[in-house]
Parts: sequence; structure tokens; C-alpha cells
Amino acid sequence: MEHDEKRKDKRTVIIPIRRANEKVEKKSSDMSAEDISLQEMEDRWRRALADFDNYRKRCEREMQGTREDERARVLASMLPVLDSIENALKASKDYDHPIVKGVESIYKLMKQILSSYGVEEIEAEKMLFDPNWHEVVGTVANPQLPDGFVWEVVQKGYKLGDRMLRPAKVIVVKNYENNNQNKQG
Repeated sequence: MEHDEKRKDKRTVIIPIRRANEKVEKKSSDMSAEDISLQEMEDRWRRALADFDNYRKRCEREMQGTREDERARVLASMLPVLDSIENALKASKDYDHPIVKGVESIYKLMKQILSSYGVEEIEAEKMLFDPNWHEVVGTVANPQLPDGFVWEVVQKGYKLGDRMLRPAKVIVVKNYENNNQNKQG
């Protein structure tokens, strides 16, 4: 009987200890699940923050691109005005007339303003034709010059940095006789 009592005492002690251990293990597993859940939430938060930062940067790039496009569009819209002023000056016979001098001042001011925004004239005269910057509007034969040589600039072209606002309209040399001789030979 004594042995039974000891066994019973052991059980009364062991059972609560087991229950306490089970509770500790359950709490521990609950805590690790909470830790994992917290870690997942933190990872999601970091990813969302990175996604938002990437979105913000993409929006800034798009806004910058839109600003540059609009700037180029506005500057390109001023080019026909510049052409008209230049044509008026070329047609003027009396360069000493006050109106002509006034128009010349306006022309210089307009060129300065465009230049201050980065607008540059596209080089075309006495160069070989470049399809990236020039547009052929006519041809002329001249055996002393190579094919593709810009003979005359009909309308000036302009660029803004690497962006073309308007191509230079040019007449290029095209020697038909040389082409026929090359085909026959």
C-alpha cells in the first residue's frame, strides 16, 4: 500500500508537471508561430515599402519625360516664328531702316532665348547627308562633289540635346552619270 501511495503521490506531482510542460510547449509554439507571423508581416511591409519606392521613382521618371516632351514641343513650335523672322530679314533691301534693325534685334533675341533652353542648330551645310538629322527635299548633280554631299540647306534644322526638334531640309548631290558608269562597269 505504501508503494501505491508513493505511486499516487508521484502521479499527483508528475501530472501537473506534465500539464505545465505541455502548456509551456504550447505557449512556446504559439510564440514561435507569432514570431513567424510577425516576421512575415515585417517582410510584407518591407516589400510593400520597396514597391512603393519603385513606383514613386517610376512616376518621377515619367513626369520628367513628360516635362521634357512638353518643353521640346513648345520650343519646336517657336521655330516657324524664327524662320519667318529670318526670311523677312533676307528679303529686306534696306538694312539701315529702323524697322529692319528692330526685326534683326528680335531675331537675335529669339535665338538667344532658344539657345538658353539648349536649342542648337543642326549642322548640315557642306557636310555629308545624315539621315538622323537631315531630310532630303531635292537633289542636284555635281561631278566635283561626292553623292550625298549637302549642296544647300532649304530650311534649318534644330535639336535639343540629342533630341531632334526638326530635321534640316536639304538638297543633296546625286550624280546620276557616276551611278550609270558604276552599274555598267
